[in-house]
Amino acid sequence: MTISMIIVFLVFFLYSAYRGVKNKYYIGLLLISTYAGFLLSAVGLSHGKTLSVYILYSLIIFLFVLQKNRLAVNSKNSVLILFFTLFGIYYLACGYFLSPAAGYSYFNWKLLMYFLQVYLPSILILLFGRVKTGETKFIKHFILSVTLILGLWLLIIFIPNYKAVVGGTFFERYSLGEINTIWLARFMSIGFLISNSKDIYPGKGIVGLFIILFIFITMILPGSKVVLFFTIPIAIIYRFQQTGDSREAKVHIVKTMFLIILIVCAGIAVFAIFNQKAIIGRFSLESASIGFRLAGYKLTIKKMAASGKYLFGNGPASISQIVSFGYNTRWYPHNILLELLYEVGLLGMIIYFIPIFYAVGSTIKQQKTWIFFAVVLFFLFAQTSGDLVANNFFPIYLSLYFVSRIKKEDPHDYKLVY
Repeated sequence: MTISMIIVFLVFFLYSAYRGVKNKYYIGLLLISTYAGFLLSAVGLSHGKTLSVYILYSLIIFLFVLQKNRLAVNSKNSVLILFFTLFGIYYLACGYFLSPAAGYSYFNWKLLMYFLQVYLPSILILLFGRVKTGETKFIKHFILSVTLILGLWLLIIFIPNYKAVVGGTFFERYSLGEINTIWLARFMSIGFLISNSKDIYPGKGIVGLFIILFIFITMILPGSKVVLFFTIPIAIIYRFQQTGDSREAKVHIVKTMFLIILIVCAGIAVFAIFNQKAIIGRFSLESASIGFRLAGYKLTIKKMAASGKYLFGNGPASISQIVSFGYNTRWYPHNILLELLYEVGLLGMIIYFIPIFYAVGSTIKQQKTWIFFAVVLFFLFAQTSGDLVANNFFPIYLSLYFVSRIKKEDPHDYKLVY
């Protein structure tokens, strides 16, 4: 089965790369290259996955230059570029001048990965400029198609173990290859969000509803709470946000209400089929994982108060010391707000959030696309799991959202840099 999925993913990835290169969708290619490591983990090829991503980045930059494209800097995206860069400089300065972890392996790893996994792709998206016509649809179809493939694969694994799973007192979390169940649920959450786009399958309402329900059922299998508490509510808000005053909008509202009823029924069916104790134990807010997170939050706040370094923080990678893990062990409170406050202080947090407020504020009057709601989801995800490096898709999607809102008819005063 693994060989078959490797072939499916390889063929689909090559096809998507071909379409991207043919249409010069450099931002789209950059995004799917960022997901390359995730897909390699799905098929059990984690060794060298990070290097593979950077090789793909290099190829995209090479193609971009080879086709005589020019890096775009304008009065709008220069604000994001400036503050992303300023935060990077501030992060380095805090690291080498303030952090007691400086020189330790975790410190070196964290700074390197921040610039390679967070800063680099975010800045490249901004420098590549405006999203081309059809490029957003290209990205949507890629994520949705991969989500459907992953969902089908999860079902194939789940079905043979169906009886043992539904009767068990412990909810067995399903994953693929070497993917962390949380990251799998996150990816499928974005696929679920996209499946609720009004234009993803126009005129095919039944097919659309089936796809939404299919993704909903399969993305429960990784057992991540974010699906229930973040993804579904945000997706429903996104569906209502797409409505207007026309008759078509009213039909869309009816479809949305019908979908909500179907999701509730599907949830009740899942709850009835599985052992209720297992379901409650996995998705309850009183589960052990929630307790672990809350303990981490409280400890971080307590140690921050004890240090008193509210303005500049304690320095990057210093946070692992609060649980006595030393500076060579990776630990974080699974909340980037607390992580930023502890490591870079209030000043660092202000610099970090200025481009976020600017990107949202400058487009506040425009209709919010699925990318905006993906940014919201990744921000919420970042408050419950992962650290600054692991939550790299938050700033990446923020950059994507910003450049996707630049319209052709807008005066850009581009300064072309080569």
